[in-house]
Amino acid sequence: MTSEVIRIAAGDGVELAIGAHPAANDDGPAVVVVHGIASHMGWYAGVARALQARGISAYLPDRRGCGISGGERGHADDWPSLVDDVRRVCEEVRTRHPGVPLGLIGLSLGGVFAAALAIRHPDLCDVLILPAPAFASTINVPLARRLRVLRRSFTHPTKLYDLPFGPREIVAREDWRVVLENDALRTRRISARFLTSMFRCQRFTSRQFWRIRVPTYCMLAENDQVIDNAGVRRIVERGCGEPRWIETFLGASHVIPSTLPSDTLVDRLESWLRGKPHEDGPSVHSIETRIELPPGAALADPPDLTGAAT
Repeated sequence: MTSEVIRIAAGDGVELAIGAHPAANDDGPAVVVVHGIASHMGWYAGVARALQARGISAYLPDRRGCGISGGERGHADDWPSLVDDVRRVCEEVRTRHPGVPLGLIGLSLGGVFAAALAIRHPDLCDVLILPAPAFASTINVPLARRLRVLRRSFTHPTKLYDLPFGPREIVAREDWRVVLENDALRTRRISARFLTSMFRCQRFTSRQFWRIRVPTYCMLAENDQVIDNAGVRRIVERGCGEPRWIETFLGASHVIPSTLPSDTLVDRLESWLRGKPHEDGPSVHSIETRIELPPGAALADPPDLTGAAT
């Protein structure tokens, strides 16, 4: 299997880095994986390689100002530019894999940007997969602080603020925590302008989610400490008739790949990317699944981030 980092230019010239894991065959589906607020492509390279081995070409862009992409660290001027970055990545993948289905996986905050893309560009992707999407949060920011950040988004837009959570809140396994704590590329601080843009994008997607016209699979973690699962369900249940599945994994933490057996996760992703669960017709399916480790199965290893900065 081959992999490389490719680079494309955003609309304003910022260089976007994309981890490319093309499958050996030319007729399998392709997928773009949009990471969350603290992560980068390296966190999900293992998932990408597993999909690649099953004939699915996976592409993992680093958000501008994050990972090895260009742009000011932890900063973005507005949310439409972040969504447009994902659009350009999808169009690049379409060019490389013409005529095949294109899926979009948006993890955590990446799910907000992925959903916004599906709303603004309804013909760009064929299926939407949302692991722990950040449409609603359990983290309450005091009103006074929100007003202060709003003011500084105009007066000092690049002023950085610490993220209100870290690896201890998003993964339960100690081996994952150690790796993520020591990740030199993990985003720890984001700008005032990024924060306000994030809130605006969340508001846009929560109000406009009903406009999404592709099959949607939402994966929730029962023990998520940063996502309001009930709020997410209410948003995802809105729709235009395309199938929407909401699966809650009992015992799972926010970074779902860290707590699901590897084959369980990849089986579900492959099934949706190949369009298999859509035969039941237009409806909302909401189920709960207890995590069980079958004999011989294994949980995903922590990401190998030793070469992430290259």
